[in-house]
Amino acid sequence: MEEQNNYEIKEPKKKNTSTIIFTIIFIILIGIIGYLTFTRVIEHSNKQNNQESSQQKQESTKKEIDARENVKIDILAKTNKIFNIKDNSKSISINYTGNIVEILENLSLNDDNKIRIAVNASKKHKLHTSKEKLSHPKVIEAINDFIANHTIEDYFTGDGISFYAQYDGEEVEKNYKELFSEQINHRDFNDTCPFEYYYDSKTNEYFSNSQCGGIGYDELLYYFDKVTTKDDETYAYIYIGLKGNGRYTGESTKIYSDIDKKNIVEDITDPQKGSDYLIEDNKKEEFTKYKLTYKLNDLYQYYFDKIERCN
Repeated sequence: MEEQNNYEIKEPKKKNTSTIIFTIIFIILIGIIGYLTFTRVIEHSNKQNNQESSQQKQESTKKEIDARENVKIDILAKTNKIFNIKDNSKSISINYTGNIVEILENLSLNDDNKIRIAVNASKKHKLHTSKEKLSHPKVIEAINDFIANHTIEDYFTGDGISFYAQYDGEEVEKNYKELFSEQINHRDFNDTCPFEYYYDSKTNEYFSNSQCGGIGYDELLYYFDKVTTKDDETYAYIYIGLKGNGRYTGESTKIYSDIDKKNIVEDITDPQKGSDYLIEDNKKEEFTKYKLTYKLNDLYQYYFDKIERCN
């Protein structure tokens, strides 16, 4: 019996090429999608960062502009206080008397003139303190002299303001500190108009006669021009002229380019026009230019340091 050998013929396994190709394509697609997604995320992030950076720059610029504007407002207010100007006028005419004369003629900022500035920058009040509360002999004497020729009602409610006035010491102290970054040393002092100022330590008030008598003073022409800053100093530039008193004497009103009256800018025959005359922006260069220097103190507040004549 023949032995029959049975052989099982096995065929080799075929590779699933389609699966491999699909897998490769799938990986490539995932990579592309991932790349595109990442690129979009980066673009969005950069766009958002750019927007935020632009917004921050705008906010920073706005803050710088606001800061410069606040400095300008502060310097304008301080400069006007120094020249006895009670509002924020840029161009005005005022009596050329008192501490203004000292500042412009001597370019001086001594202690006496600082007190003059601080007092004159304060609000002038009608007499209201009873003489029984006072301690300064000169003030008491002046009030007694006034009462001797007027009724007591005039002193408190009527004509008293025409002869004497008082200033609150706390306001004077505040002005002094704000303008000069120093503590005031209260004391009596003299001026050109009014002539004498008395300090009463008991009531913490200054007293002065509020009129000098008569009219006819030359007037100061004042024009506030601009503010510039360099490091820790800020500069205020002003133009100054003088308006003659011709309208009071029946003569023409002469407009001078300086306080020395060396150069006449205009000679005005119309009294009203002379009275209304102010320095205008297009004519400011015809007048005398001054520079006021303000410095920063330890609290980063500006105080008045000096004044210089520029031309």
